[in-house]
Amino acid sequence: MREQFKYLFSPLTIGSMSVRNRIYSPPHLTNYVEDESRGWWDRVTYYHAERARGGVGLIVMSEIALHPSGVAWGLQVVDERHIPHLKRLTSMVHEHGSKIIQLIHTMGSNALHEYSRHAAWAPSPKKGFMMTEVPHEMEGEEITHLIKRYGEVSHIIQEAGYDGIELQAALGLIHNFLSPLSNQRKDEYGGNLENRMRFVNEVINSIRKRCGREIVLGVKICADELTPGGITLDDAKEIARRLDATGKLDYLAVRIGNFNTLPIFIGDMNVPQGMAVPYGAAIKKVVTVPVFTQLRIKNPVHAEKILADGHADMVGMVRQLLCDPELPNKAQSGDLEGIRYCMACNQGCMHRLFMNLPIECVQNPASGRERECGSGFITIANGKKKLLIVGGGPAGLKCAEMAAQRGHRIILYERENELGGQVHVAAKVFNREEFREVINYLEYRVKELKVEVKSGLEATPEIVVEEAPDAVVIATGSIPTMLSLPGEEQKNVFNVVQVLKGEVAVGENVVVLDCGEGHWKYASIVEYLAHKGHKVYALTPWFFVGYSLPPISVPTLYMRLYEKNVIINPLTSIKEISGNIVTTFNVISKEEKLLENIDTVILATDNQPDVDLYRKLKEKVRELYLIGDCVAPRKVDAAIREGFNLGRIL
Repeated sequence: MREQFKYLFSPLTIGSMSVRNRIYSPPHLTNYVEDESRGWWDRVTYYHAERARGGVGLIVMSEIALHPSGVAWGLQVVDERHIPHLKRLTSMVHEHGSKIIQLIHTMGSNALHEYSRHAAWAPSPKKGFMMTEVPHEMEGEEITHLIKRYGEVSHIIQEAGYDGIELQAALGLIHNFLSPLSNQRKDEYGGNLENRMRFVNEVINSIRKRCGREIVLGVKICADELTPGGITLDDAKEIARRLDATGKLDYLAVRIGNFNTLPIFIGDMNVPQGMAVPYGAAIKKVVTVPVFTQLRIKNPVHAEKILADGHADMVGMVRQLLCDPELPNKAQSGDLEGIRYCMACNQGCMHRLFMNLPIECVQNPASGRERECGSGFITIANGKKKLLIVGGGPAGLKCAEMAAQRGHRIILYERENELGGQVHVAAKVFNREEFREVINYLEYRVKELKVEVKSGLEATPEIVVEEAPDAVVIATGSIPTMLSLPGEEQKNVFNVVQVLKGEVAVGENVVVLDCGEGHWKYASIVEYLAHKGHKVYALTPWFFVGYSLPPISVPTLYMRLYEKNVIINPLTSIKEISGNIVTTFNVISKEEKLLENIDTVILATDNQPDVDLYRKLKEKVRELYLIGDCVAPRKVDAAIREGFNLGRIL
């Protein structure tokens, strides 16, 4: 593999530090920091140690702010009390051969009073994108105070054994000073670029004065805000040149966008992989220090090409390493098929973060639980069993993977000819193909673990009894619910699964009703049909299409729907379907409206558990388990988690 990954697994010197390879974990909030009784940073420690154990060269950690004025989501203000906890973190990361750098972040105009009970501080009283609070315009003495705090917090980080410090200047307070959109000051900290850079330069000086040259110092910059009036690539190149010319920095990390363009810089699977790489490449041409790049990079082959083409010196993977912390080791050993690839669904990570919950990963139930069930936690079972699993969707496959690792003999029945269940159907939508990553990995794993798979064969109670297993796991999933809607029985009314499987013909004019699902089942079928050229009327009882989606996916979804001329009807449901006429009504006002000449009606309904086999086996099987949608229809993360939890204890 050294030949295939000549660049990816070569060491790199960054200031006083040498890293073992070119893969790094960029800073990202986890919401894992706990109260003092749990050791504050204990959960974060195990999380990052898991990535170090997996072979990553460098970890840049988030979570730390320097002042209450800049706190939001999982950021924590640190002081000397935290040094012992942080020392444990750095030592565990170093134990596995990785280097660790601490990002210092203060949210500036994007801080939230609800988190800190402190007004947000910013260079000007201009609200941050997506924010509702006007920040406090910093006085001169407050600017001086924060510059000093950067030095003080950097010294705490140095005492805790970190290899370096990264300044967040792509978002937050430093970016607020740099950007003409947020900096409208008339004093020496505003106006021309030299003045707007004064704050970051004084922060750098403060850190170097307090910590010396021994510690690595980098800055994360925004290469393009992708917003009219904001920092452009030409601006960013000049900022980078000037920062590099100080001789006080050891690297630059590059990203794009701001909170206004959040759906792009933390994009879902609709955002092209490696979208920010050209921006990092442009910055690299004008500086002498190493340049880091990131954003939707998940495949080591892709990462190698970025490095080989000279576009960057380090390649960052956030969600990919959340999904599979062992990617570096797997890639270096040549096990590319064994990598669990991120599908950029944003359901377990960003969606939970915006709910102020700890992040997770749909595909990796151990994420955030590394101290209880990280790598190496699986042990061989004392008594090996013959285990029969019914259902080859994500719940059944995950259970099979985990139980097979425990040494059990696994037989898996799937009534369809292919594995994957509803995930396989969902991945048929043109811009949701990456959803297939869930099944690609699990199919590979059950084959590698020699699970006996019997597809195209329905497991009847008689077959199960005849197999005489020691334990049976039912993972039969769920099926679409009928609504008892007048006209639902018509031959031009279908459900989403029928359409995506190609079982029915869809006419030119289509009404698609969200029956309360509010997630990708509904949003995807609307977009799928519009993409195929149908005239689509999108009806939803919610305030907008995609009401339950991760918030950062909704703006780009709407952009695509408008481009395809989808007619969106919020707060709307169907009263009756009669031939080619659909009677709709506003769910609040009850006002009715007729949609005429409708060829096809698609119902995006909730599902109901498929528990028929489970109930028939309850008195016939001594050890019987129920997991996934047949417990209660939910999202794929619940199915995988339940398969994971059961498989590791059987």
